[in-house]
Amino acid sequence: MKSLPKQYRRQVVPIPDWADAALSALTPGNVSLTSALAEFLRQKTGIRLSADEWRPEQLPVHLIMNIRVVNHEGSVLGEGRDLNALIERFEREAEAGTKAMAGDALSQQGLTQFPEGQLPESHVRDQAGIRVEAWPALVDEGETLGVTLFDHPDKASAQHRHGIKRLAMRRLPDQVRFLARDLPGLERCVLLYANVGTRRDLVDDFIEAVFLKVFAFDPLPRDQAAFEARLESERSRLHETAESLVALLERILKRHLEVSKALKGKVAFNLALSWSDVRAQMQRLVYPGFISAAGEWLAQYPRYMEAAQIRLEKAPREVRRDQLAMEEVNDFQRRLEERRRRQGTVQDQTLETFGWWLEELRVSLFAQQLGTLAPVSAKRLERQWQELTAS
Repeated sequence: MKSLPKQYRRQVVPIPDWADAALSALTPGNVSLTSALAEFLRQKTGIRLSADEWRPEQLPVHLIMNIRVVNHEGSVLGEGRDLNALIERFEREAEAGTKAMAGDALSQQGLTQFPEGQLPESHVRDQAGIRVEAWPALVDEGETLGVTLFDHPDKASAQHRHGIKRLAMRRLPDQVRFLARDLPGLERCVLLYANVGTRRDLVDDFIEAVFLKVFAFDPLPRDQAAFEARLESERSRLHETAESLVALLERILKRHLEVSKALKGKVAFNLALSWSDVRAQMQRLVYPGFISAAGEWLAQYPRYMEAAQIRLEKAPREVRRDQLAMEEVNDFQRRLEERRRRQGTVQDQTLETFGWWLEELRVSLFAQQLGTLAPVSAKRLERQWQELTAS
């Protein structure tokens, strides 16, 4: 409360009394402290506080929470008041511990099928007297496969998915060749993609997306028998899935080309920021590798492209409104990109999903007539963000 701007702070004096009242009223939950305090103050005073009103960096050091990292036995490994610094420190230590296990019997290279037996979900070993847990995954090495130990289960899961994809591609080379050379419609997509990347970029990404969709779904196989059962039960869906995906991809790339053409040429100075924002959005959506990366969200791309077109048509008539909406969504975009940067190589699925809901917010703000997958607003996303970052 001491960090609030003066116009709000003067409504909660004396602050010690308000702090005591808040402590009595609040209960532990999966929301941030500032979100819980904001709701408490709204109920008691009627004031509504955004996340930006809180300025914890202005507080004395002793009022910032001290965080301790403990091991399995409860011994303190480290502590401090900077959560991000602790995460970075122990992520490095976890990676070092996992690298030290690289010589473990589970680690293998140059495989053409699953290793013998079942690949465990996790693997624990004492390393220099320290209990180290790692997560094994079948990984895509290109022509062959390997088993690698990862320091985070999400890293392992993402890599194992691609390992299953590669193994299926190795087992079905005739189908891979058919998709690359003879699938109707794919060459039209290559032409539409010419300003983004090469034919090989698109074809490789397309084939991988098909095999991911058909074979690499949860629960992922973790032994040869489970993989063989998956291959046998799902291979009949391969061509139908590829035909459906290439039709969707052609629609997406046609829309993308239309938006790209609309962004070319001279633009009025007062519209430059809006045009730049749409250009950045297109680059986030369509790039080498986007088909397999988007997964199920790829089906929403035509609507996102149409929303961008509608925005470009409306913006010259509603410049101020467009730019206010742009700032609203880009505030979330900046926070998301900063959070991703801090996460490093760990792909947090909740962050990825939040990013897709920002695309839904764009539809709501710039082309409401197209509708969204579910009700979405800046307020709803702010609540989601507070819950996401509180964990």
